[in-house]
Parts: sequence; C-alpha cells; structure tokens
Amino acid sequence: MGIESAVAAAVLGGVAAYGANEDAKAQKAGQSQALTAQVQAAGVAREQVKAQGDLEKQKNFDAAHRLRSTARVAAGEAGLGLSGSTNAILRQISFDAQANNIIINRNTNMGLARIQSGIQPVGPAIDPFTNALVAGMQGAGSGLAIGAQLSYANSPE
Repeated sequence: MGIESAVAAAVLGGVAAYGANEDAKAQKAGQSQALTAQVQAAGVAREQVKAQGDLEKQKNFDAAHRLRSTARVAAGEAGLGLSGSTNAILRQISFDAQANNIIINRNTNMGLARIQSGIQPVGPAIDPFTNALVAGMQGAGSGLAIGAQLSYANSPE
C-alpha cells in the first residue's frame, strides 16, 4: 500500500467528515425550527387556556352575584332583612364561589402544565465533532479498503 492509498483514504475521510458535519448542521437546524414552532404553538395554547380560565371565573362571579341578588330580593320580599338565615345563605354562596374559583385555578394550572410538559426537544442532541470523527473513521476505513484494491490492481504480477 503506497502513498496514493493513504492520500485517497485521507481525502475520502475528509469528504465523509465534511458531509457528516453538513448533515448534522441541517438536522440540527430542522430540529431547532421544529422546537421553535412547538414553542410558538404552546404559547398560543397557553393564552387559550388562560382565557378559558378567566372566562370561567367571570361566569362563576356572575352566577354568585345573581344568587346573592336573588337571596336578597327573596329575603326583602319575605320581610326577613339581611340577618340570621339570610346571612348564612349569602355566606354559603360566597364560600361556594371561592371554592369554584380554586377549582378553576387548579384546572387552568394543570392545563398550562400539560402544555409545558409537551414541549420537548425533537430527537437526540447532535455533537458535530463526534459525528465528524465517526464519519472520518468510516471514510478512512473505506478509503483504505479502496486504496488496497487499487494497489492490488496496479501491482505488477
């Protein structure tokens, strides 16, 4: 095996390493774009979950307000005023509204956590140096094998 074989092996190894490095860069760029799109979609989903939580809180507030108003009107019509059992009913309405808000907050936070846990990098991390090294070794092996065949073919018998 002569110098030509060694040069051929080095050239092929270099070409393979360069190609592997370019492939790794392209794959990493694609993964980066996919992660960016995923993060943007998650941002939209977070806004939707927050808006839904805010809407539910507003509905809860409105319902509690209607119930308190109804209880006050009923107490006024019955001539009971706002003491005794009427106050107990009003307190229960407020307690229920607070409990509902706690549930709405938990549901909103769980929805946000689900969205956040869905954001994951796509595929394994790429180390261009390791990729180039492995490709270079594979290319060198191929180049040496080709060089050996060329040397054998060109040798006088």
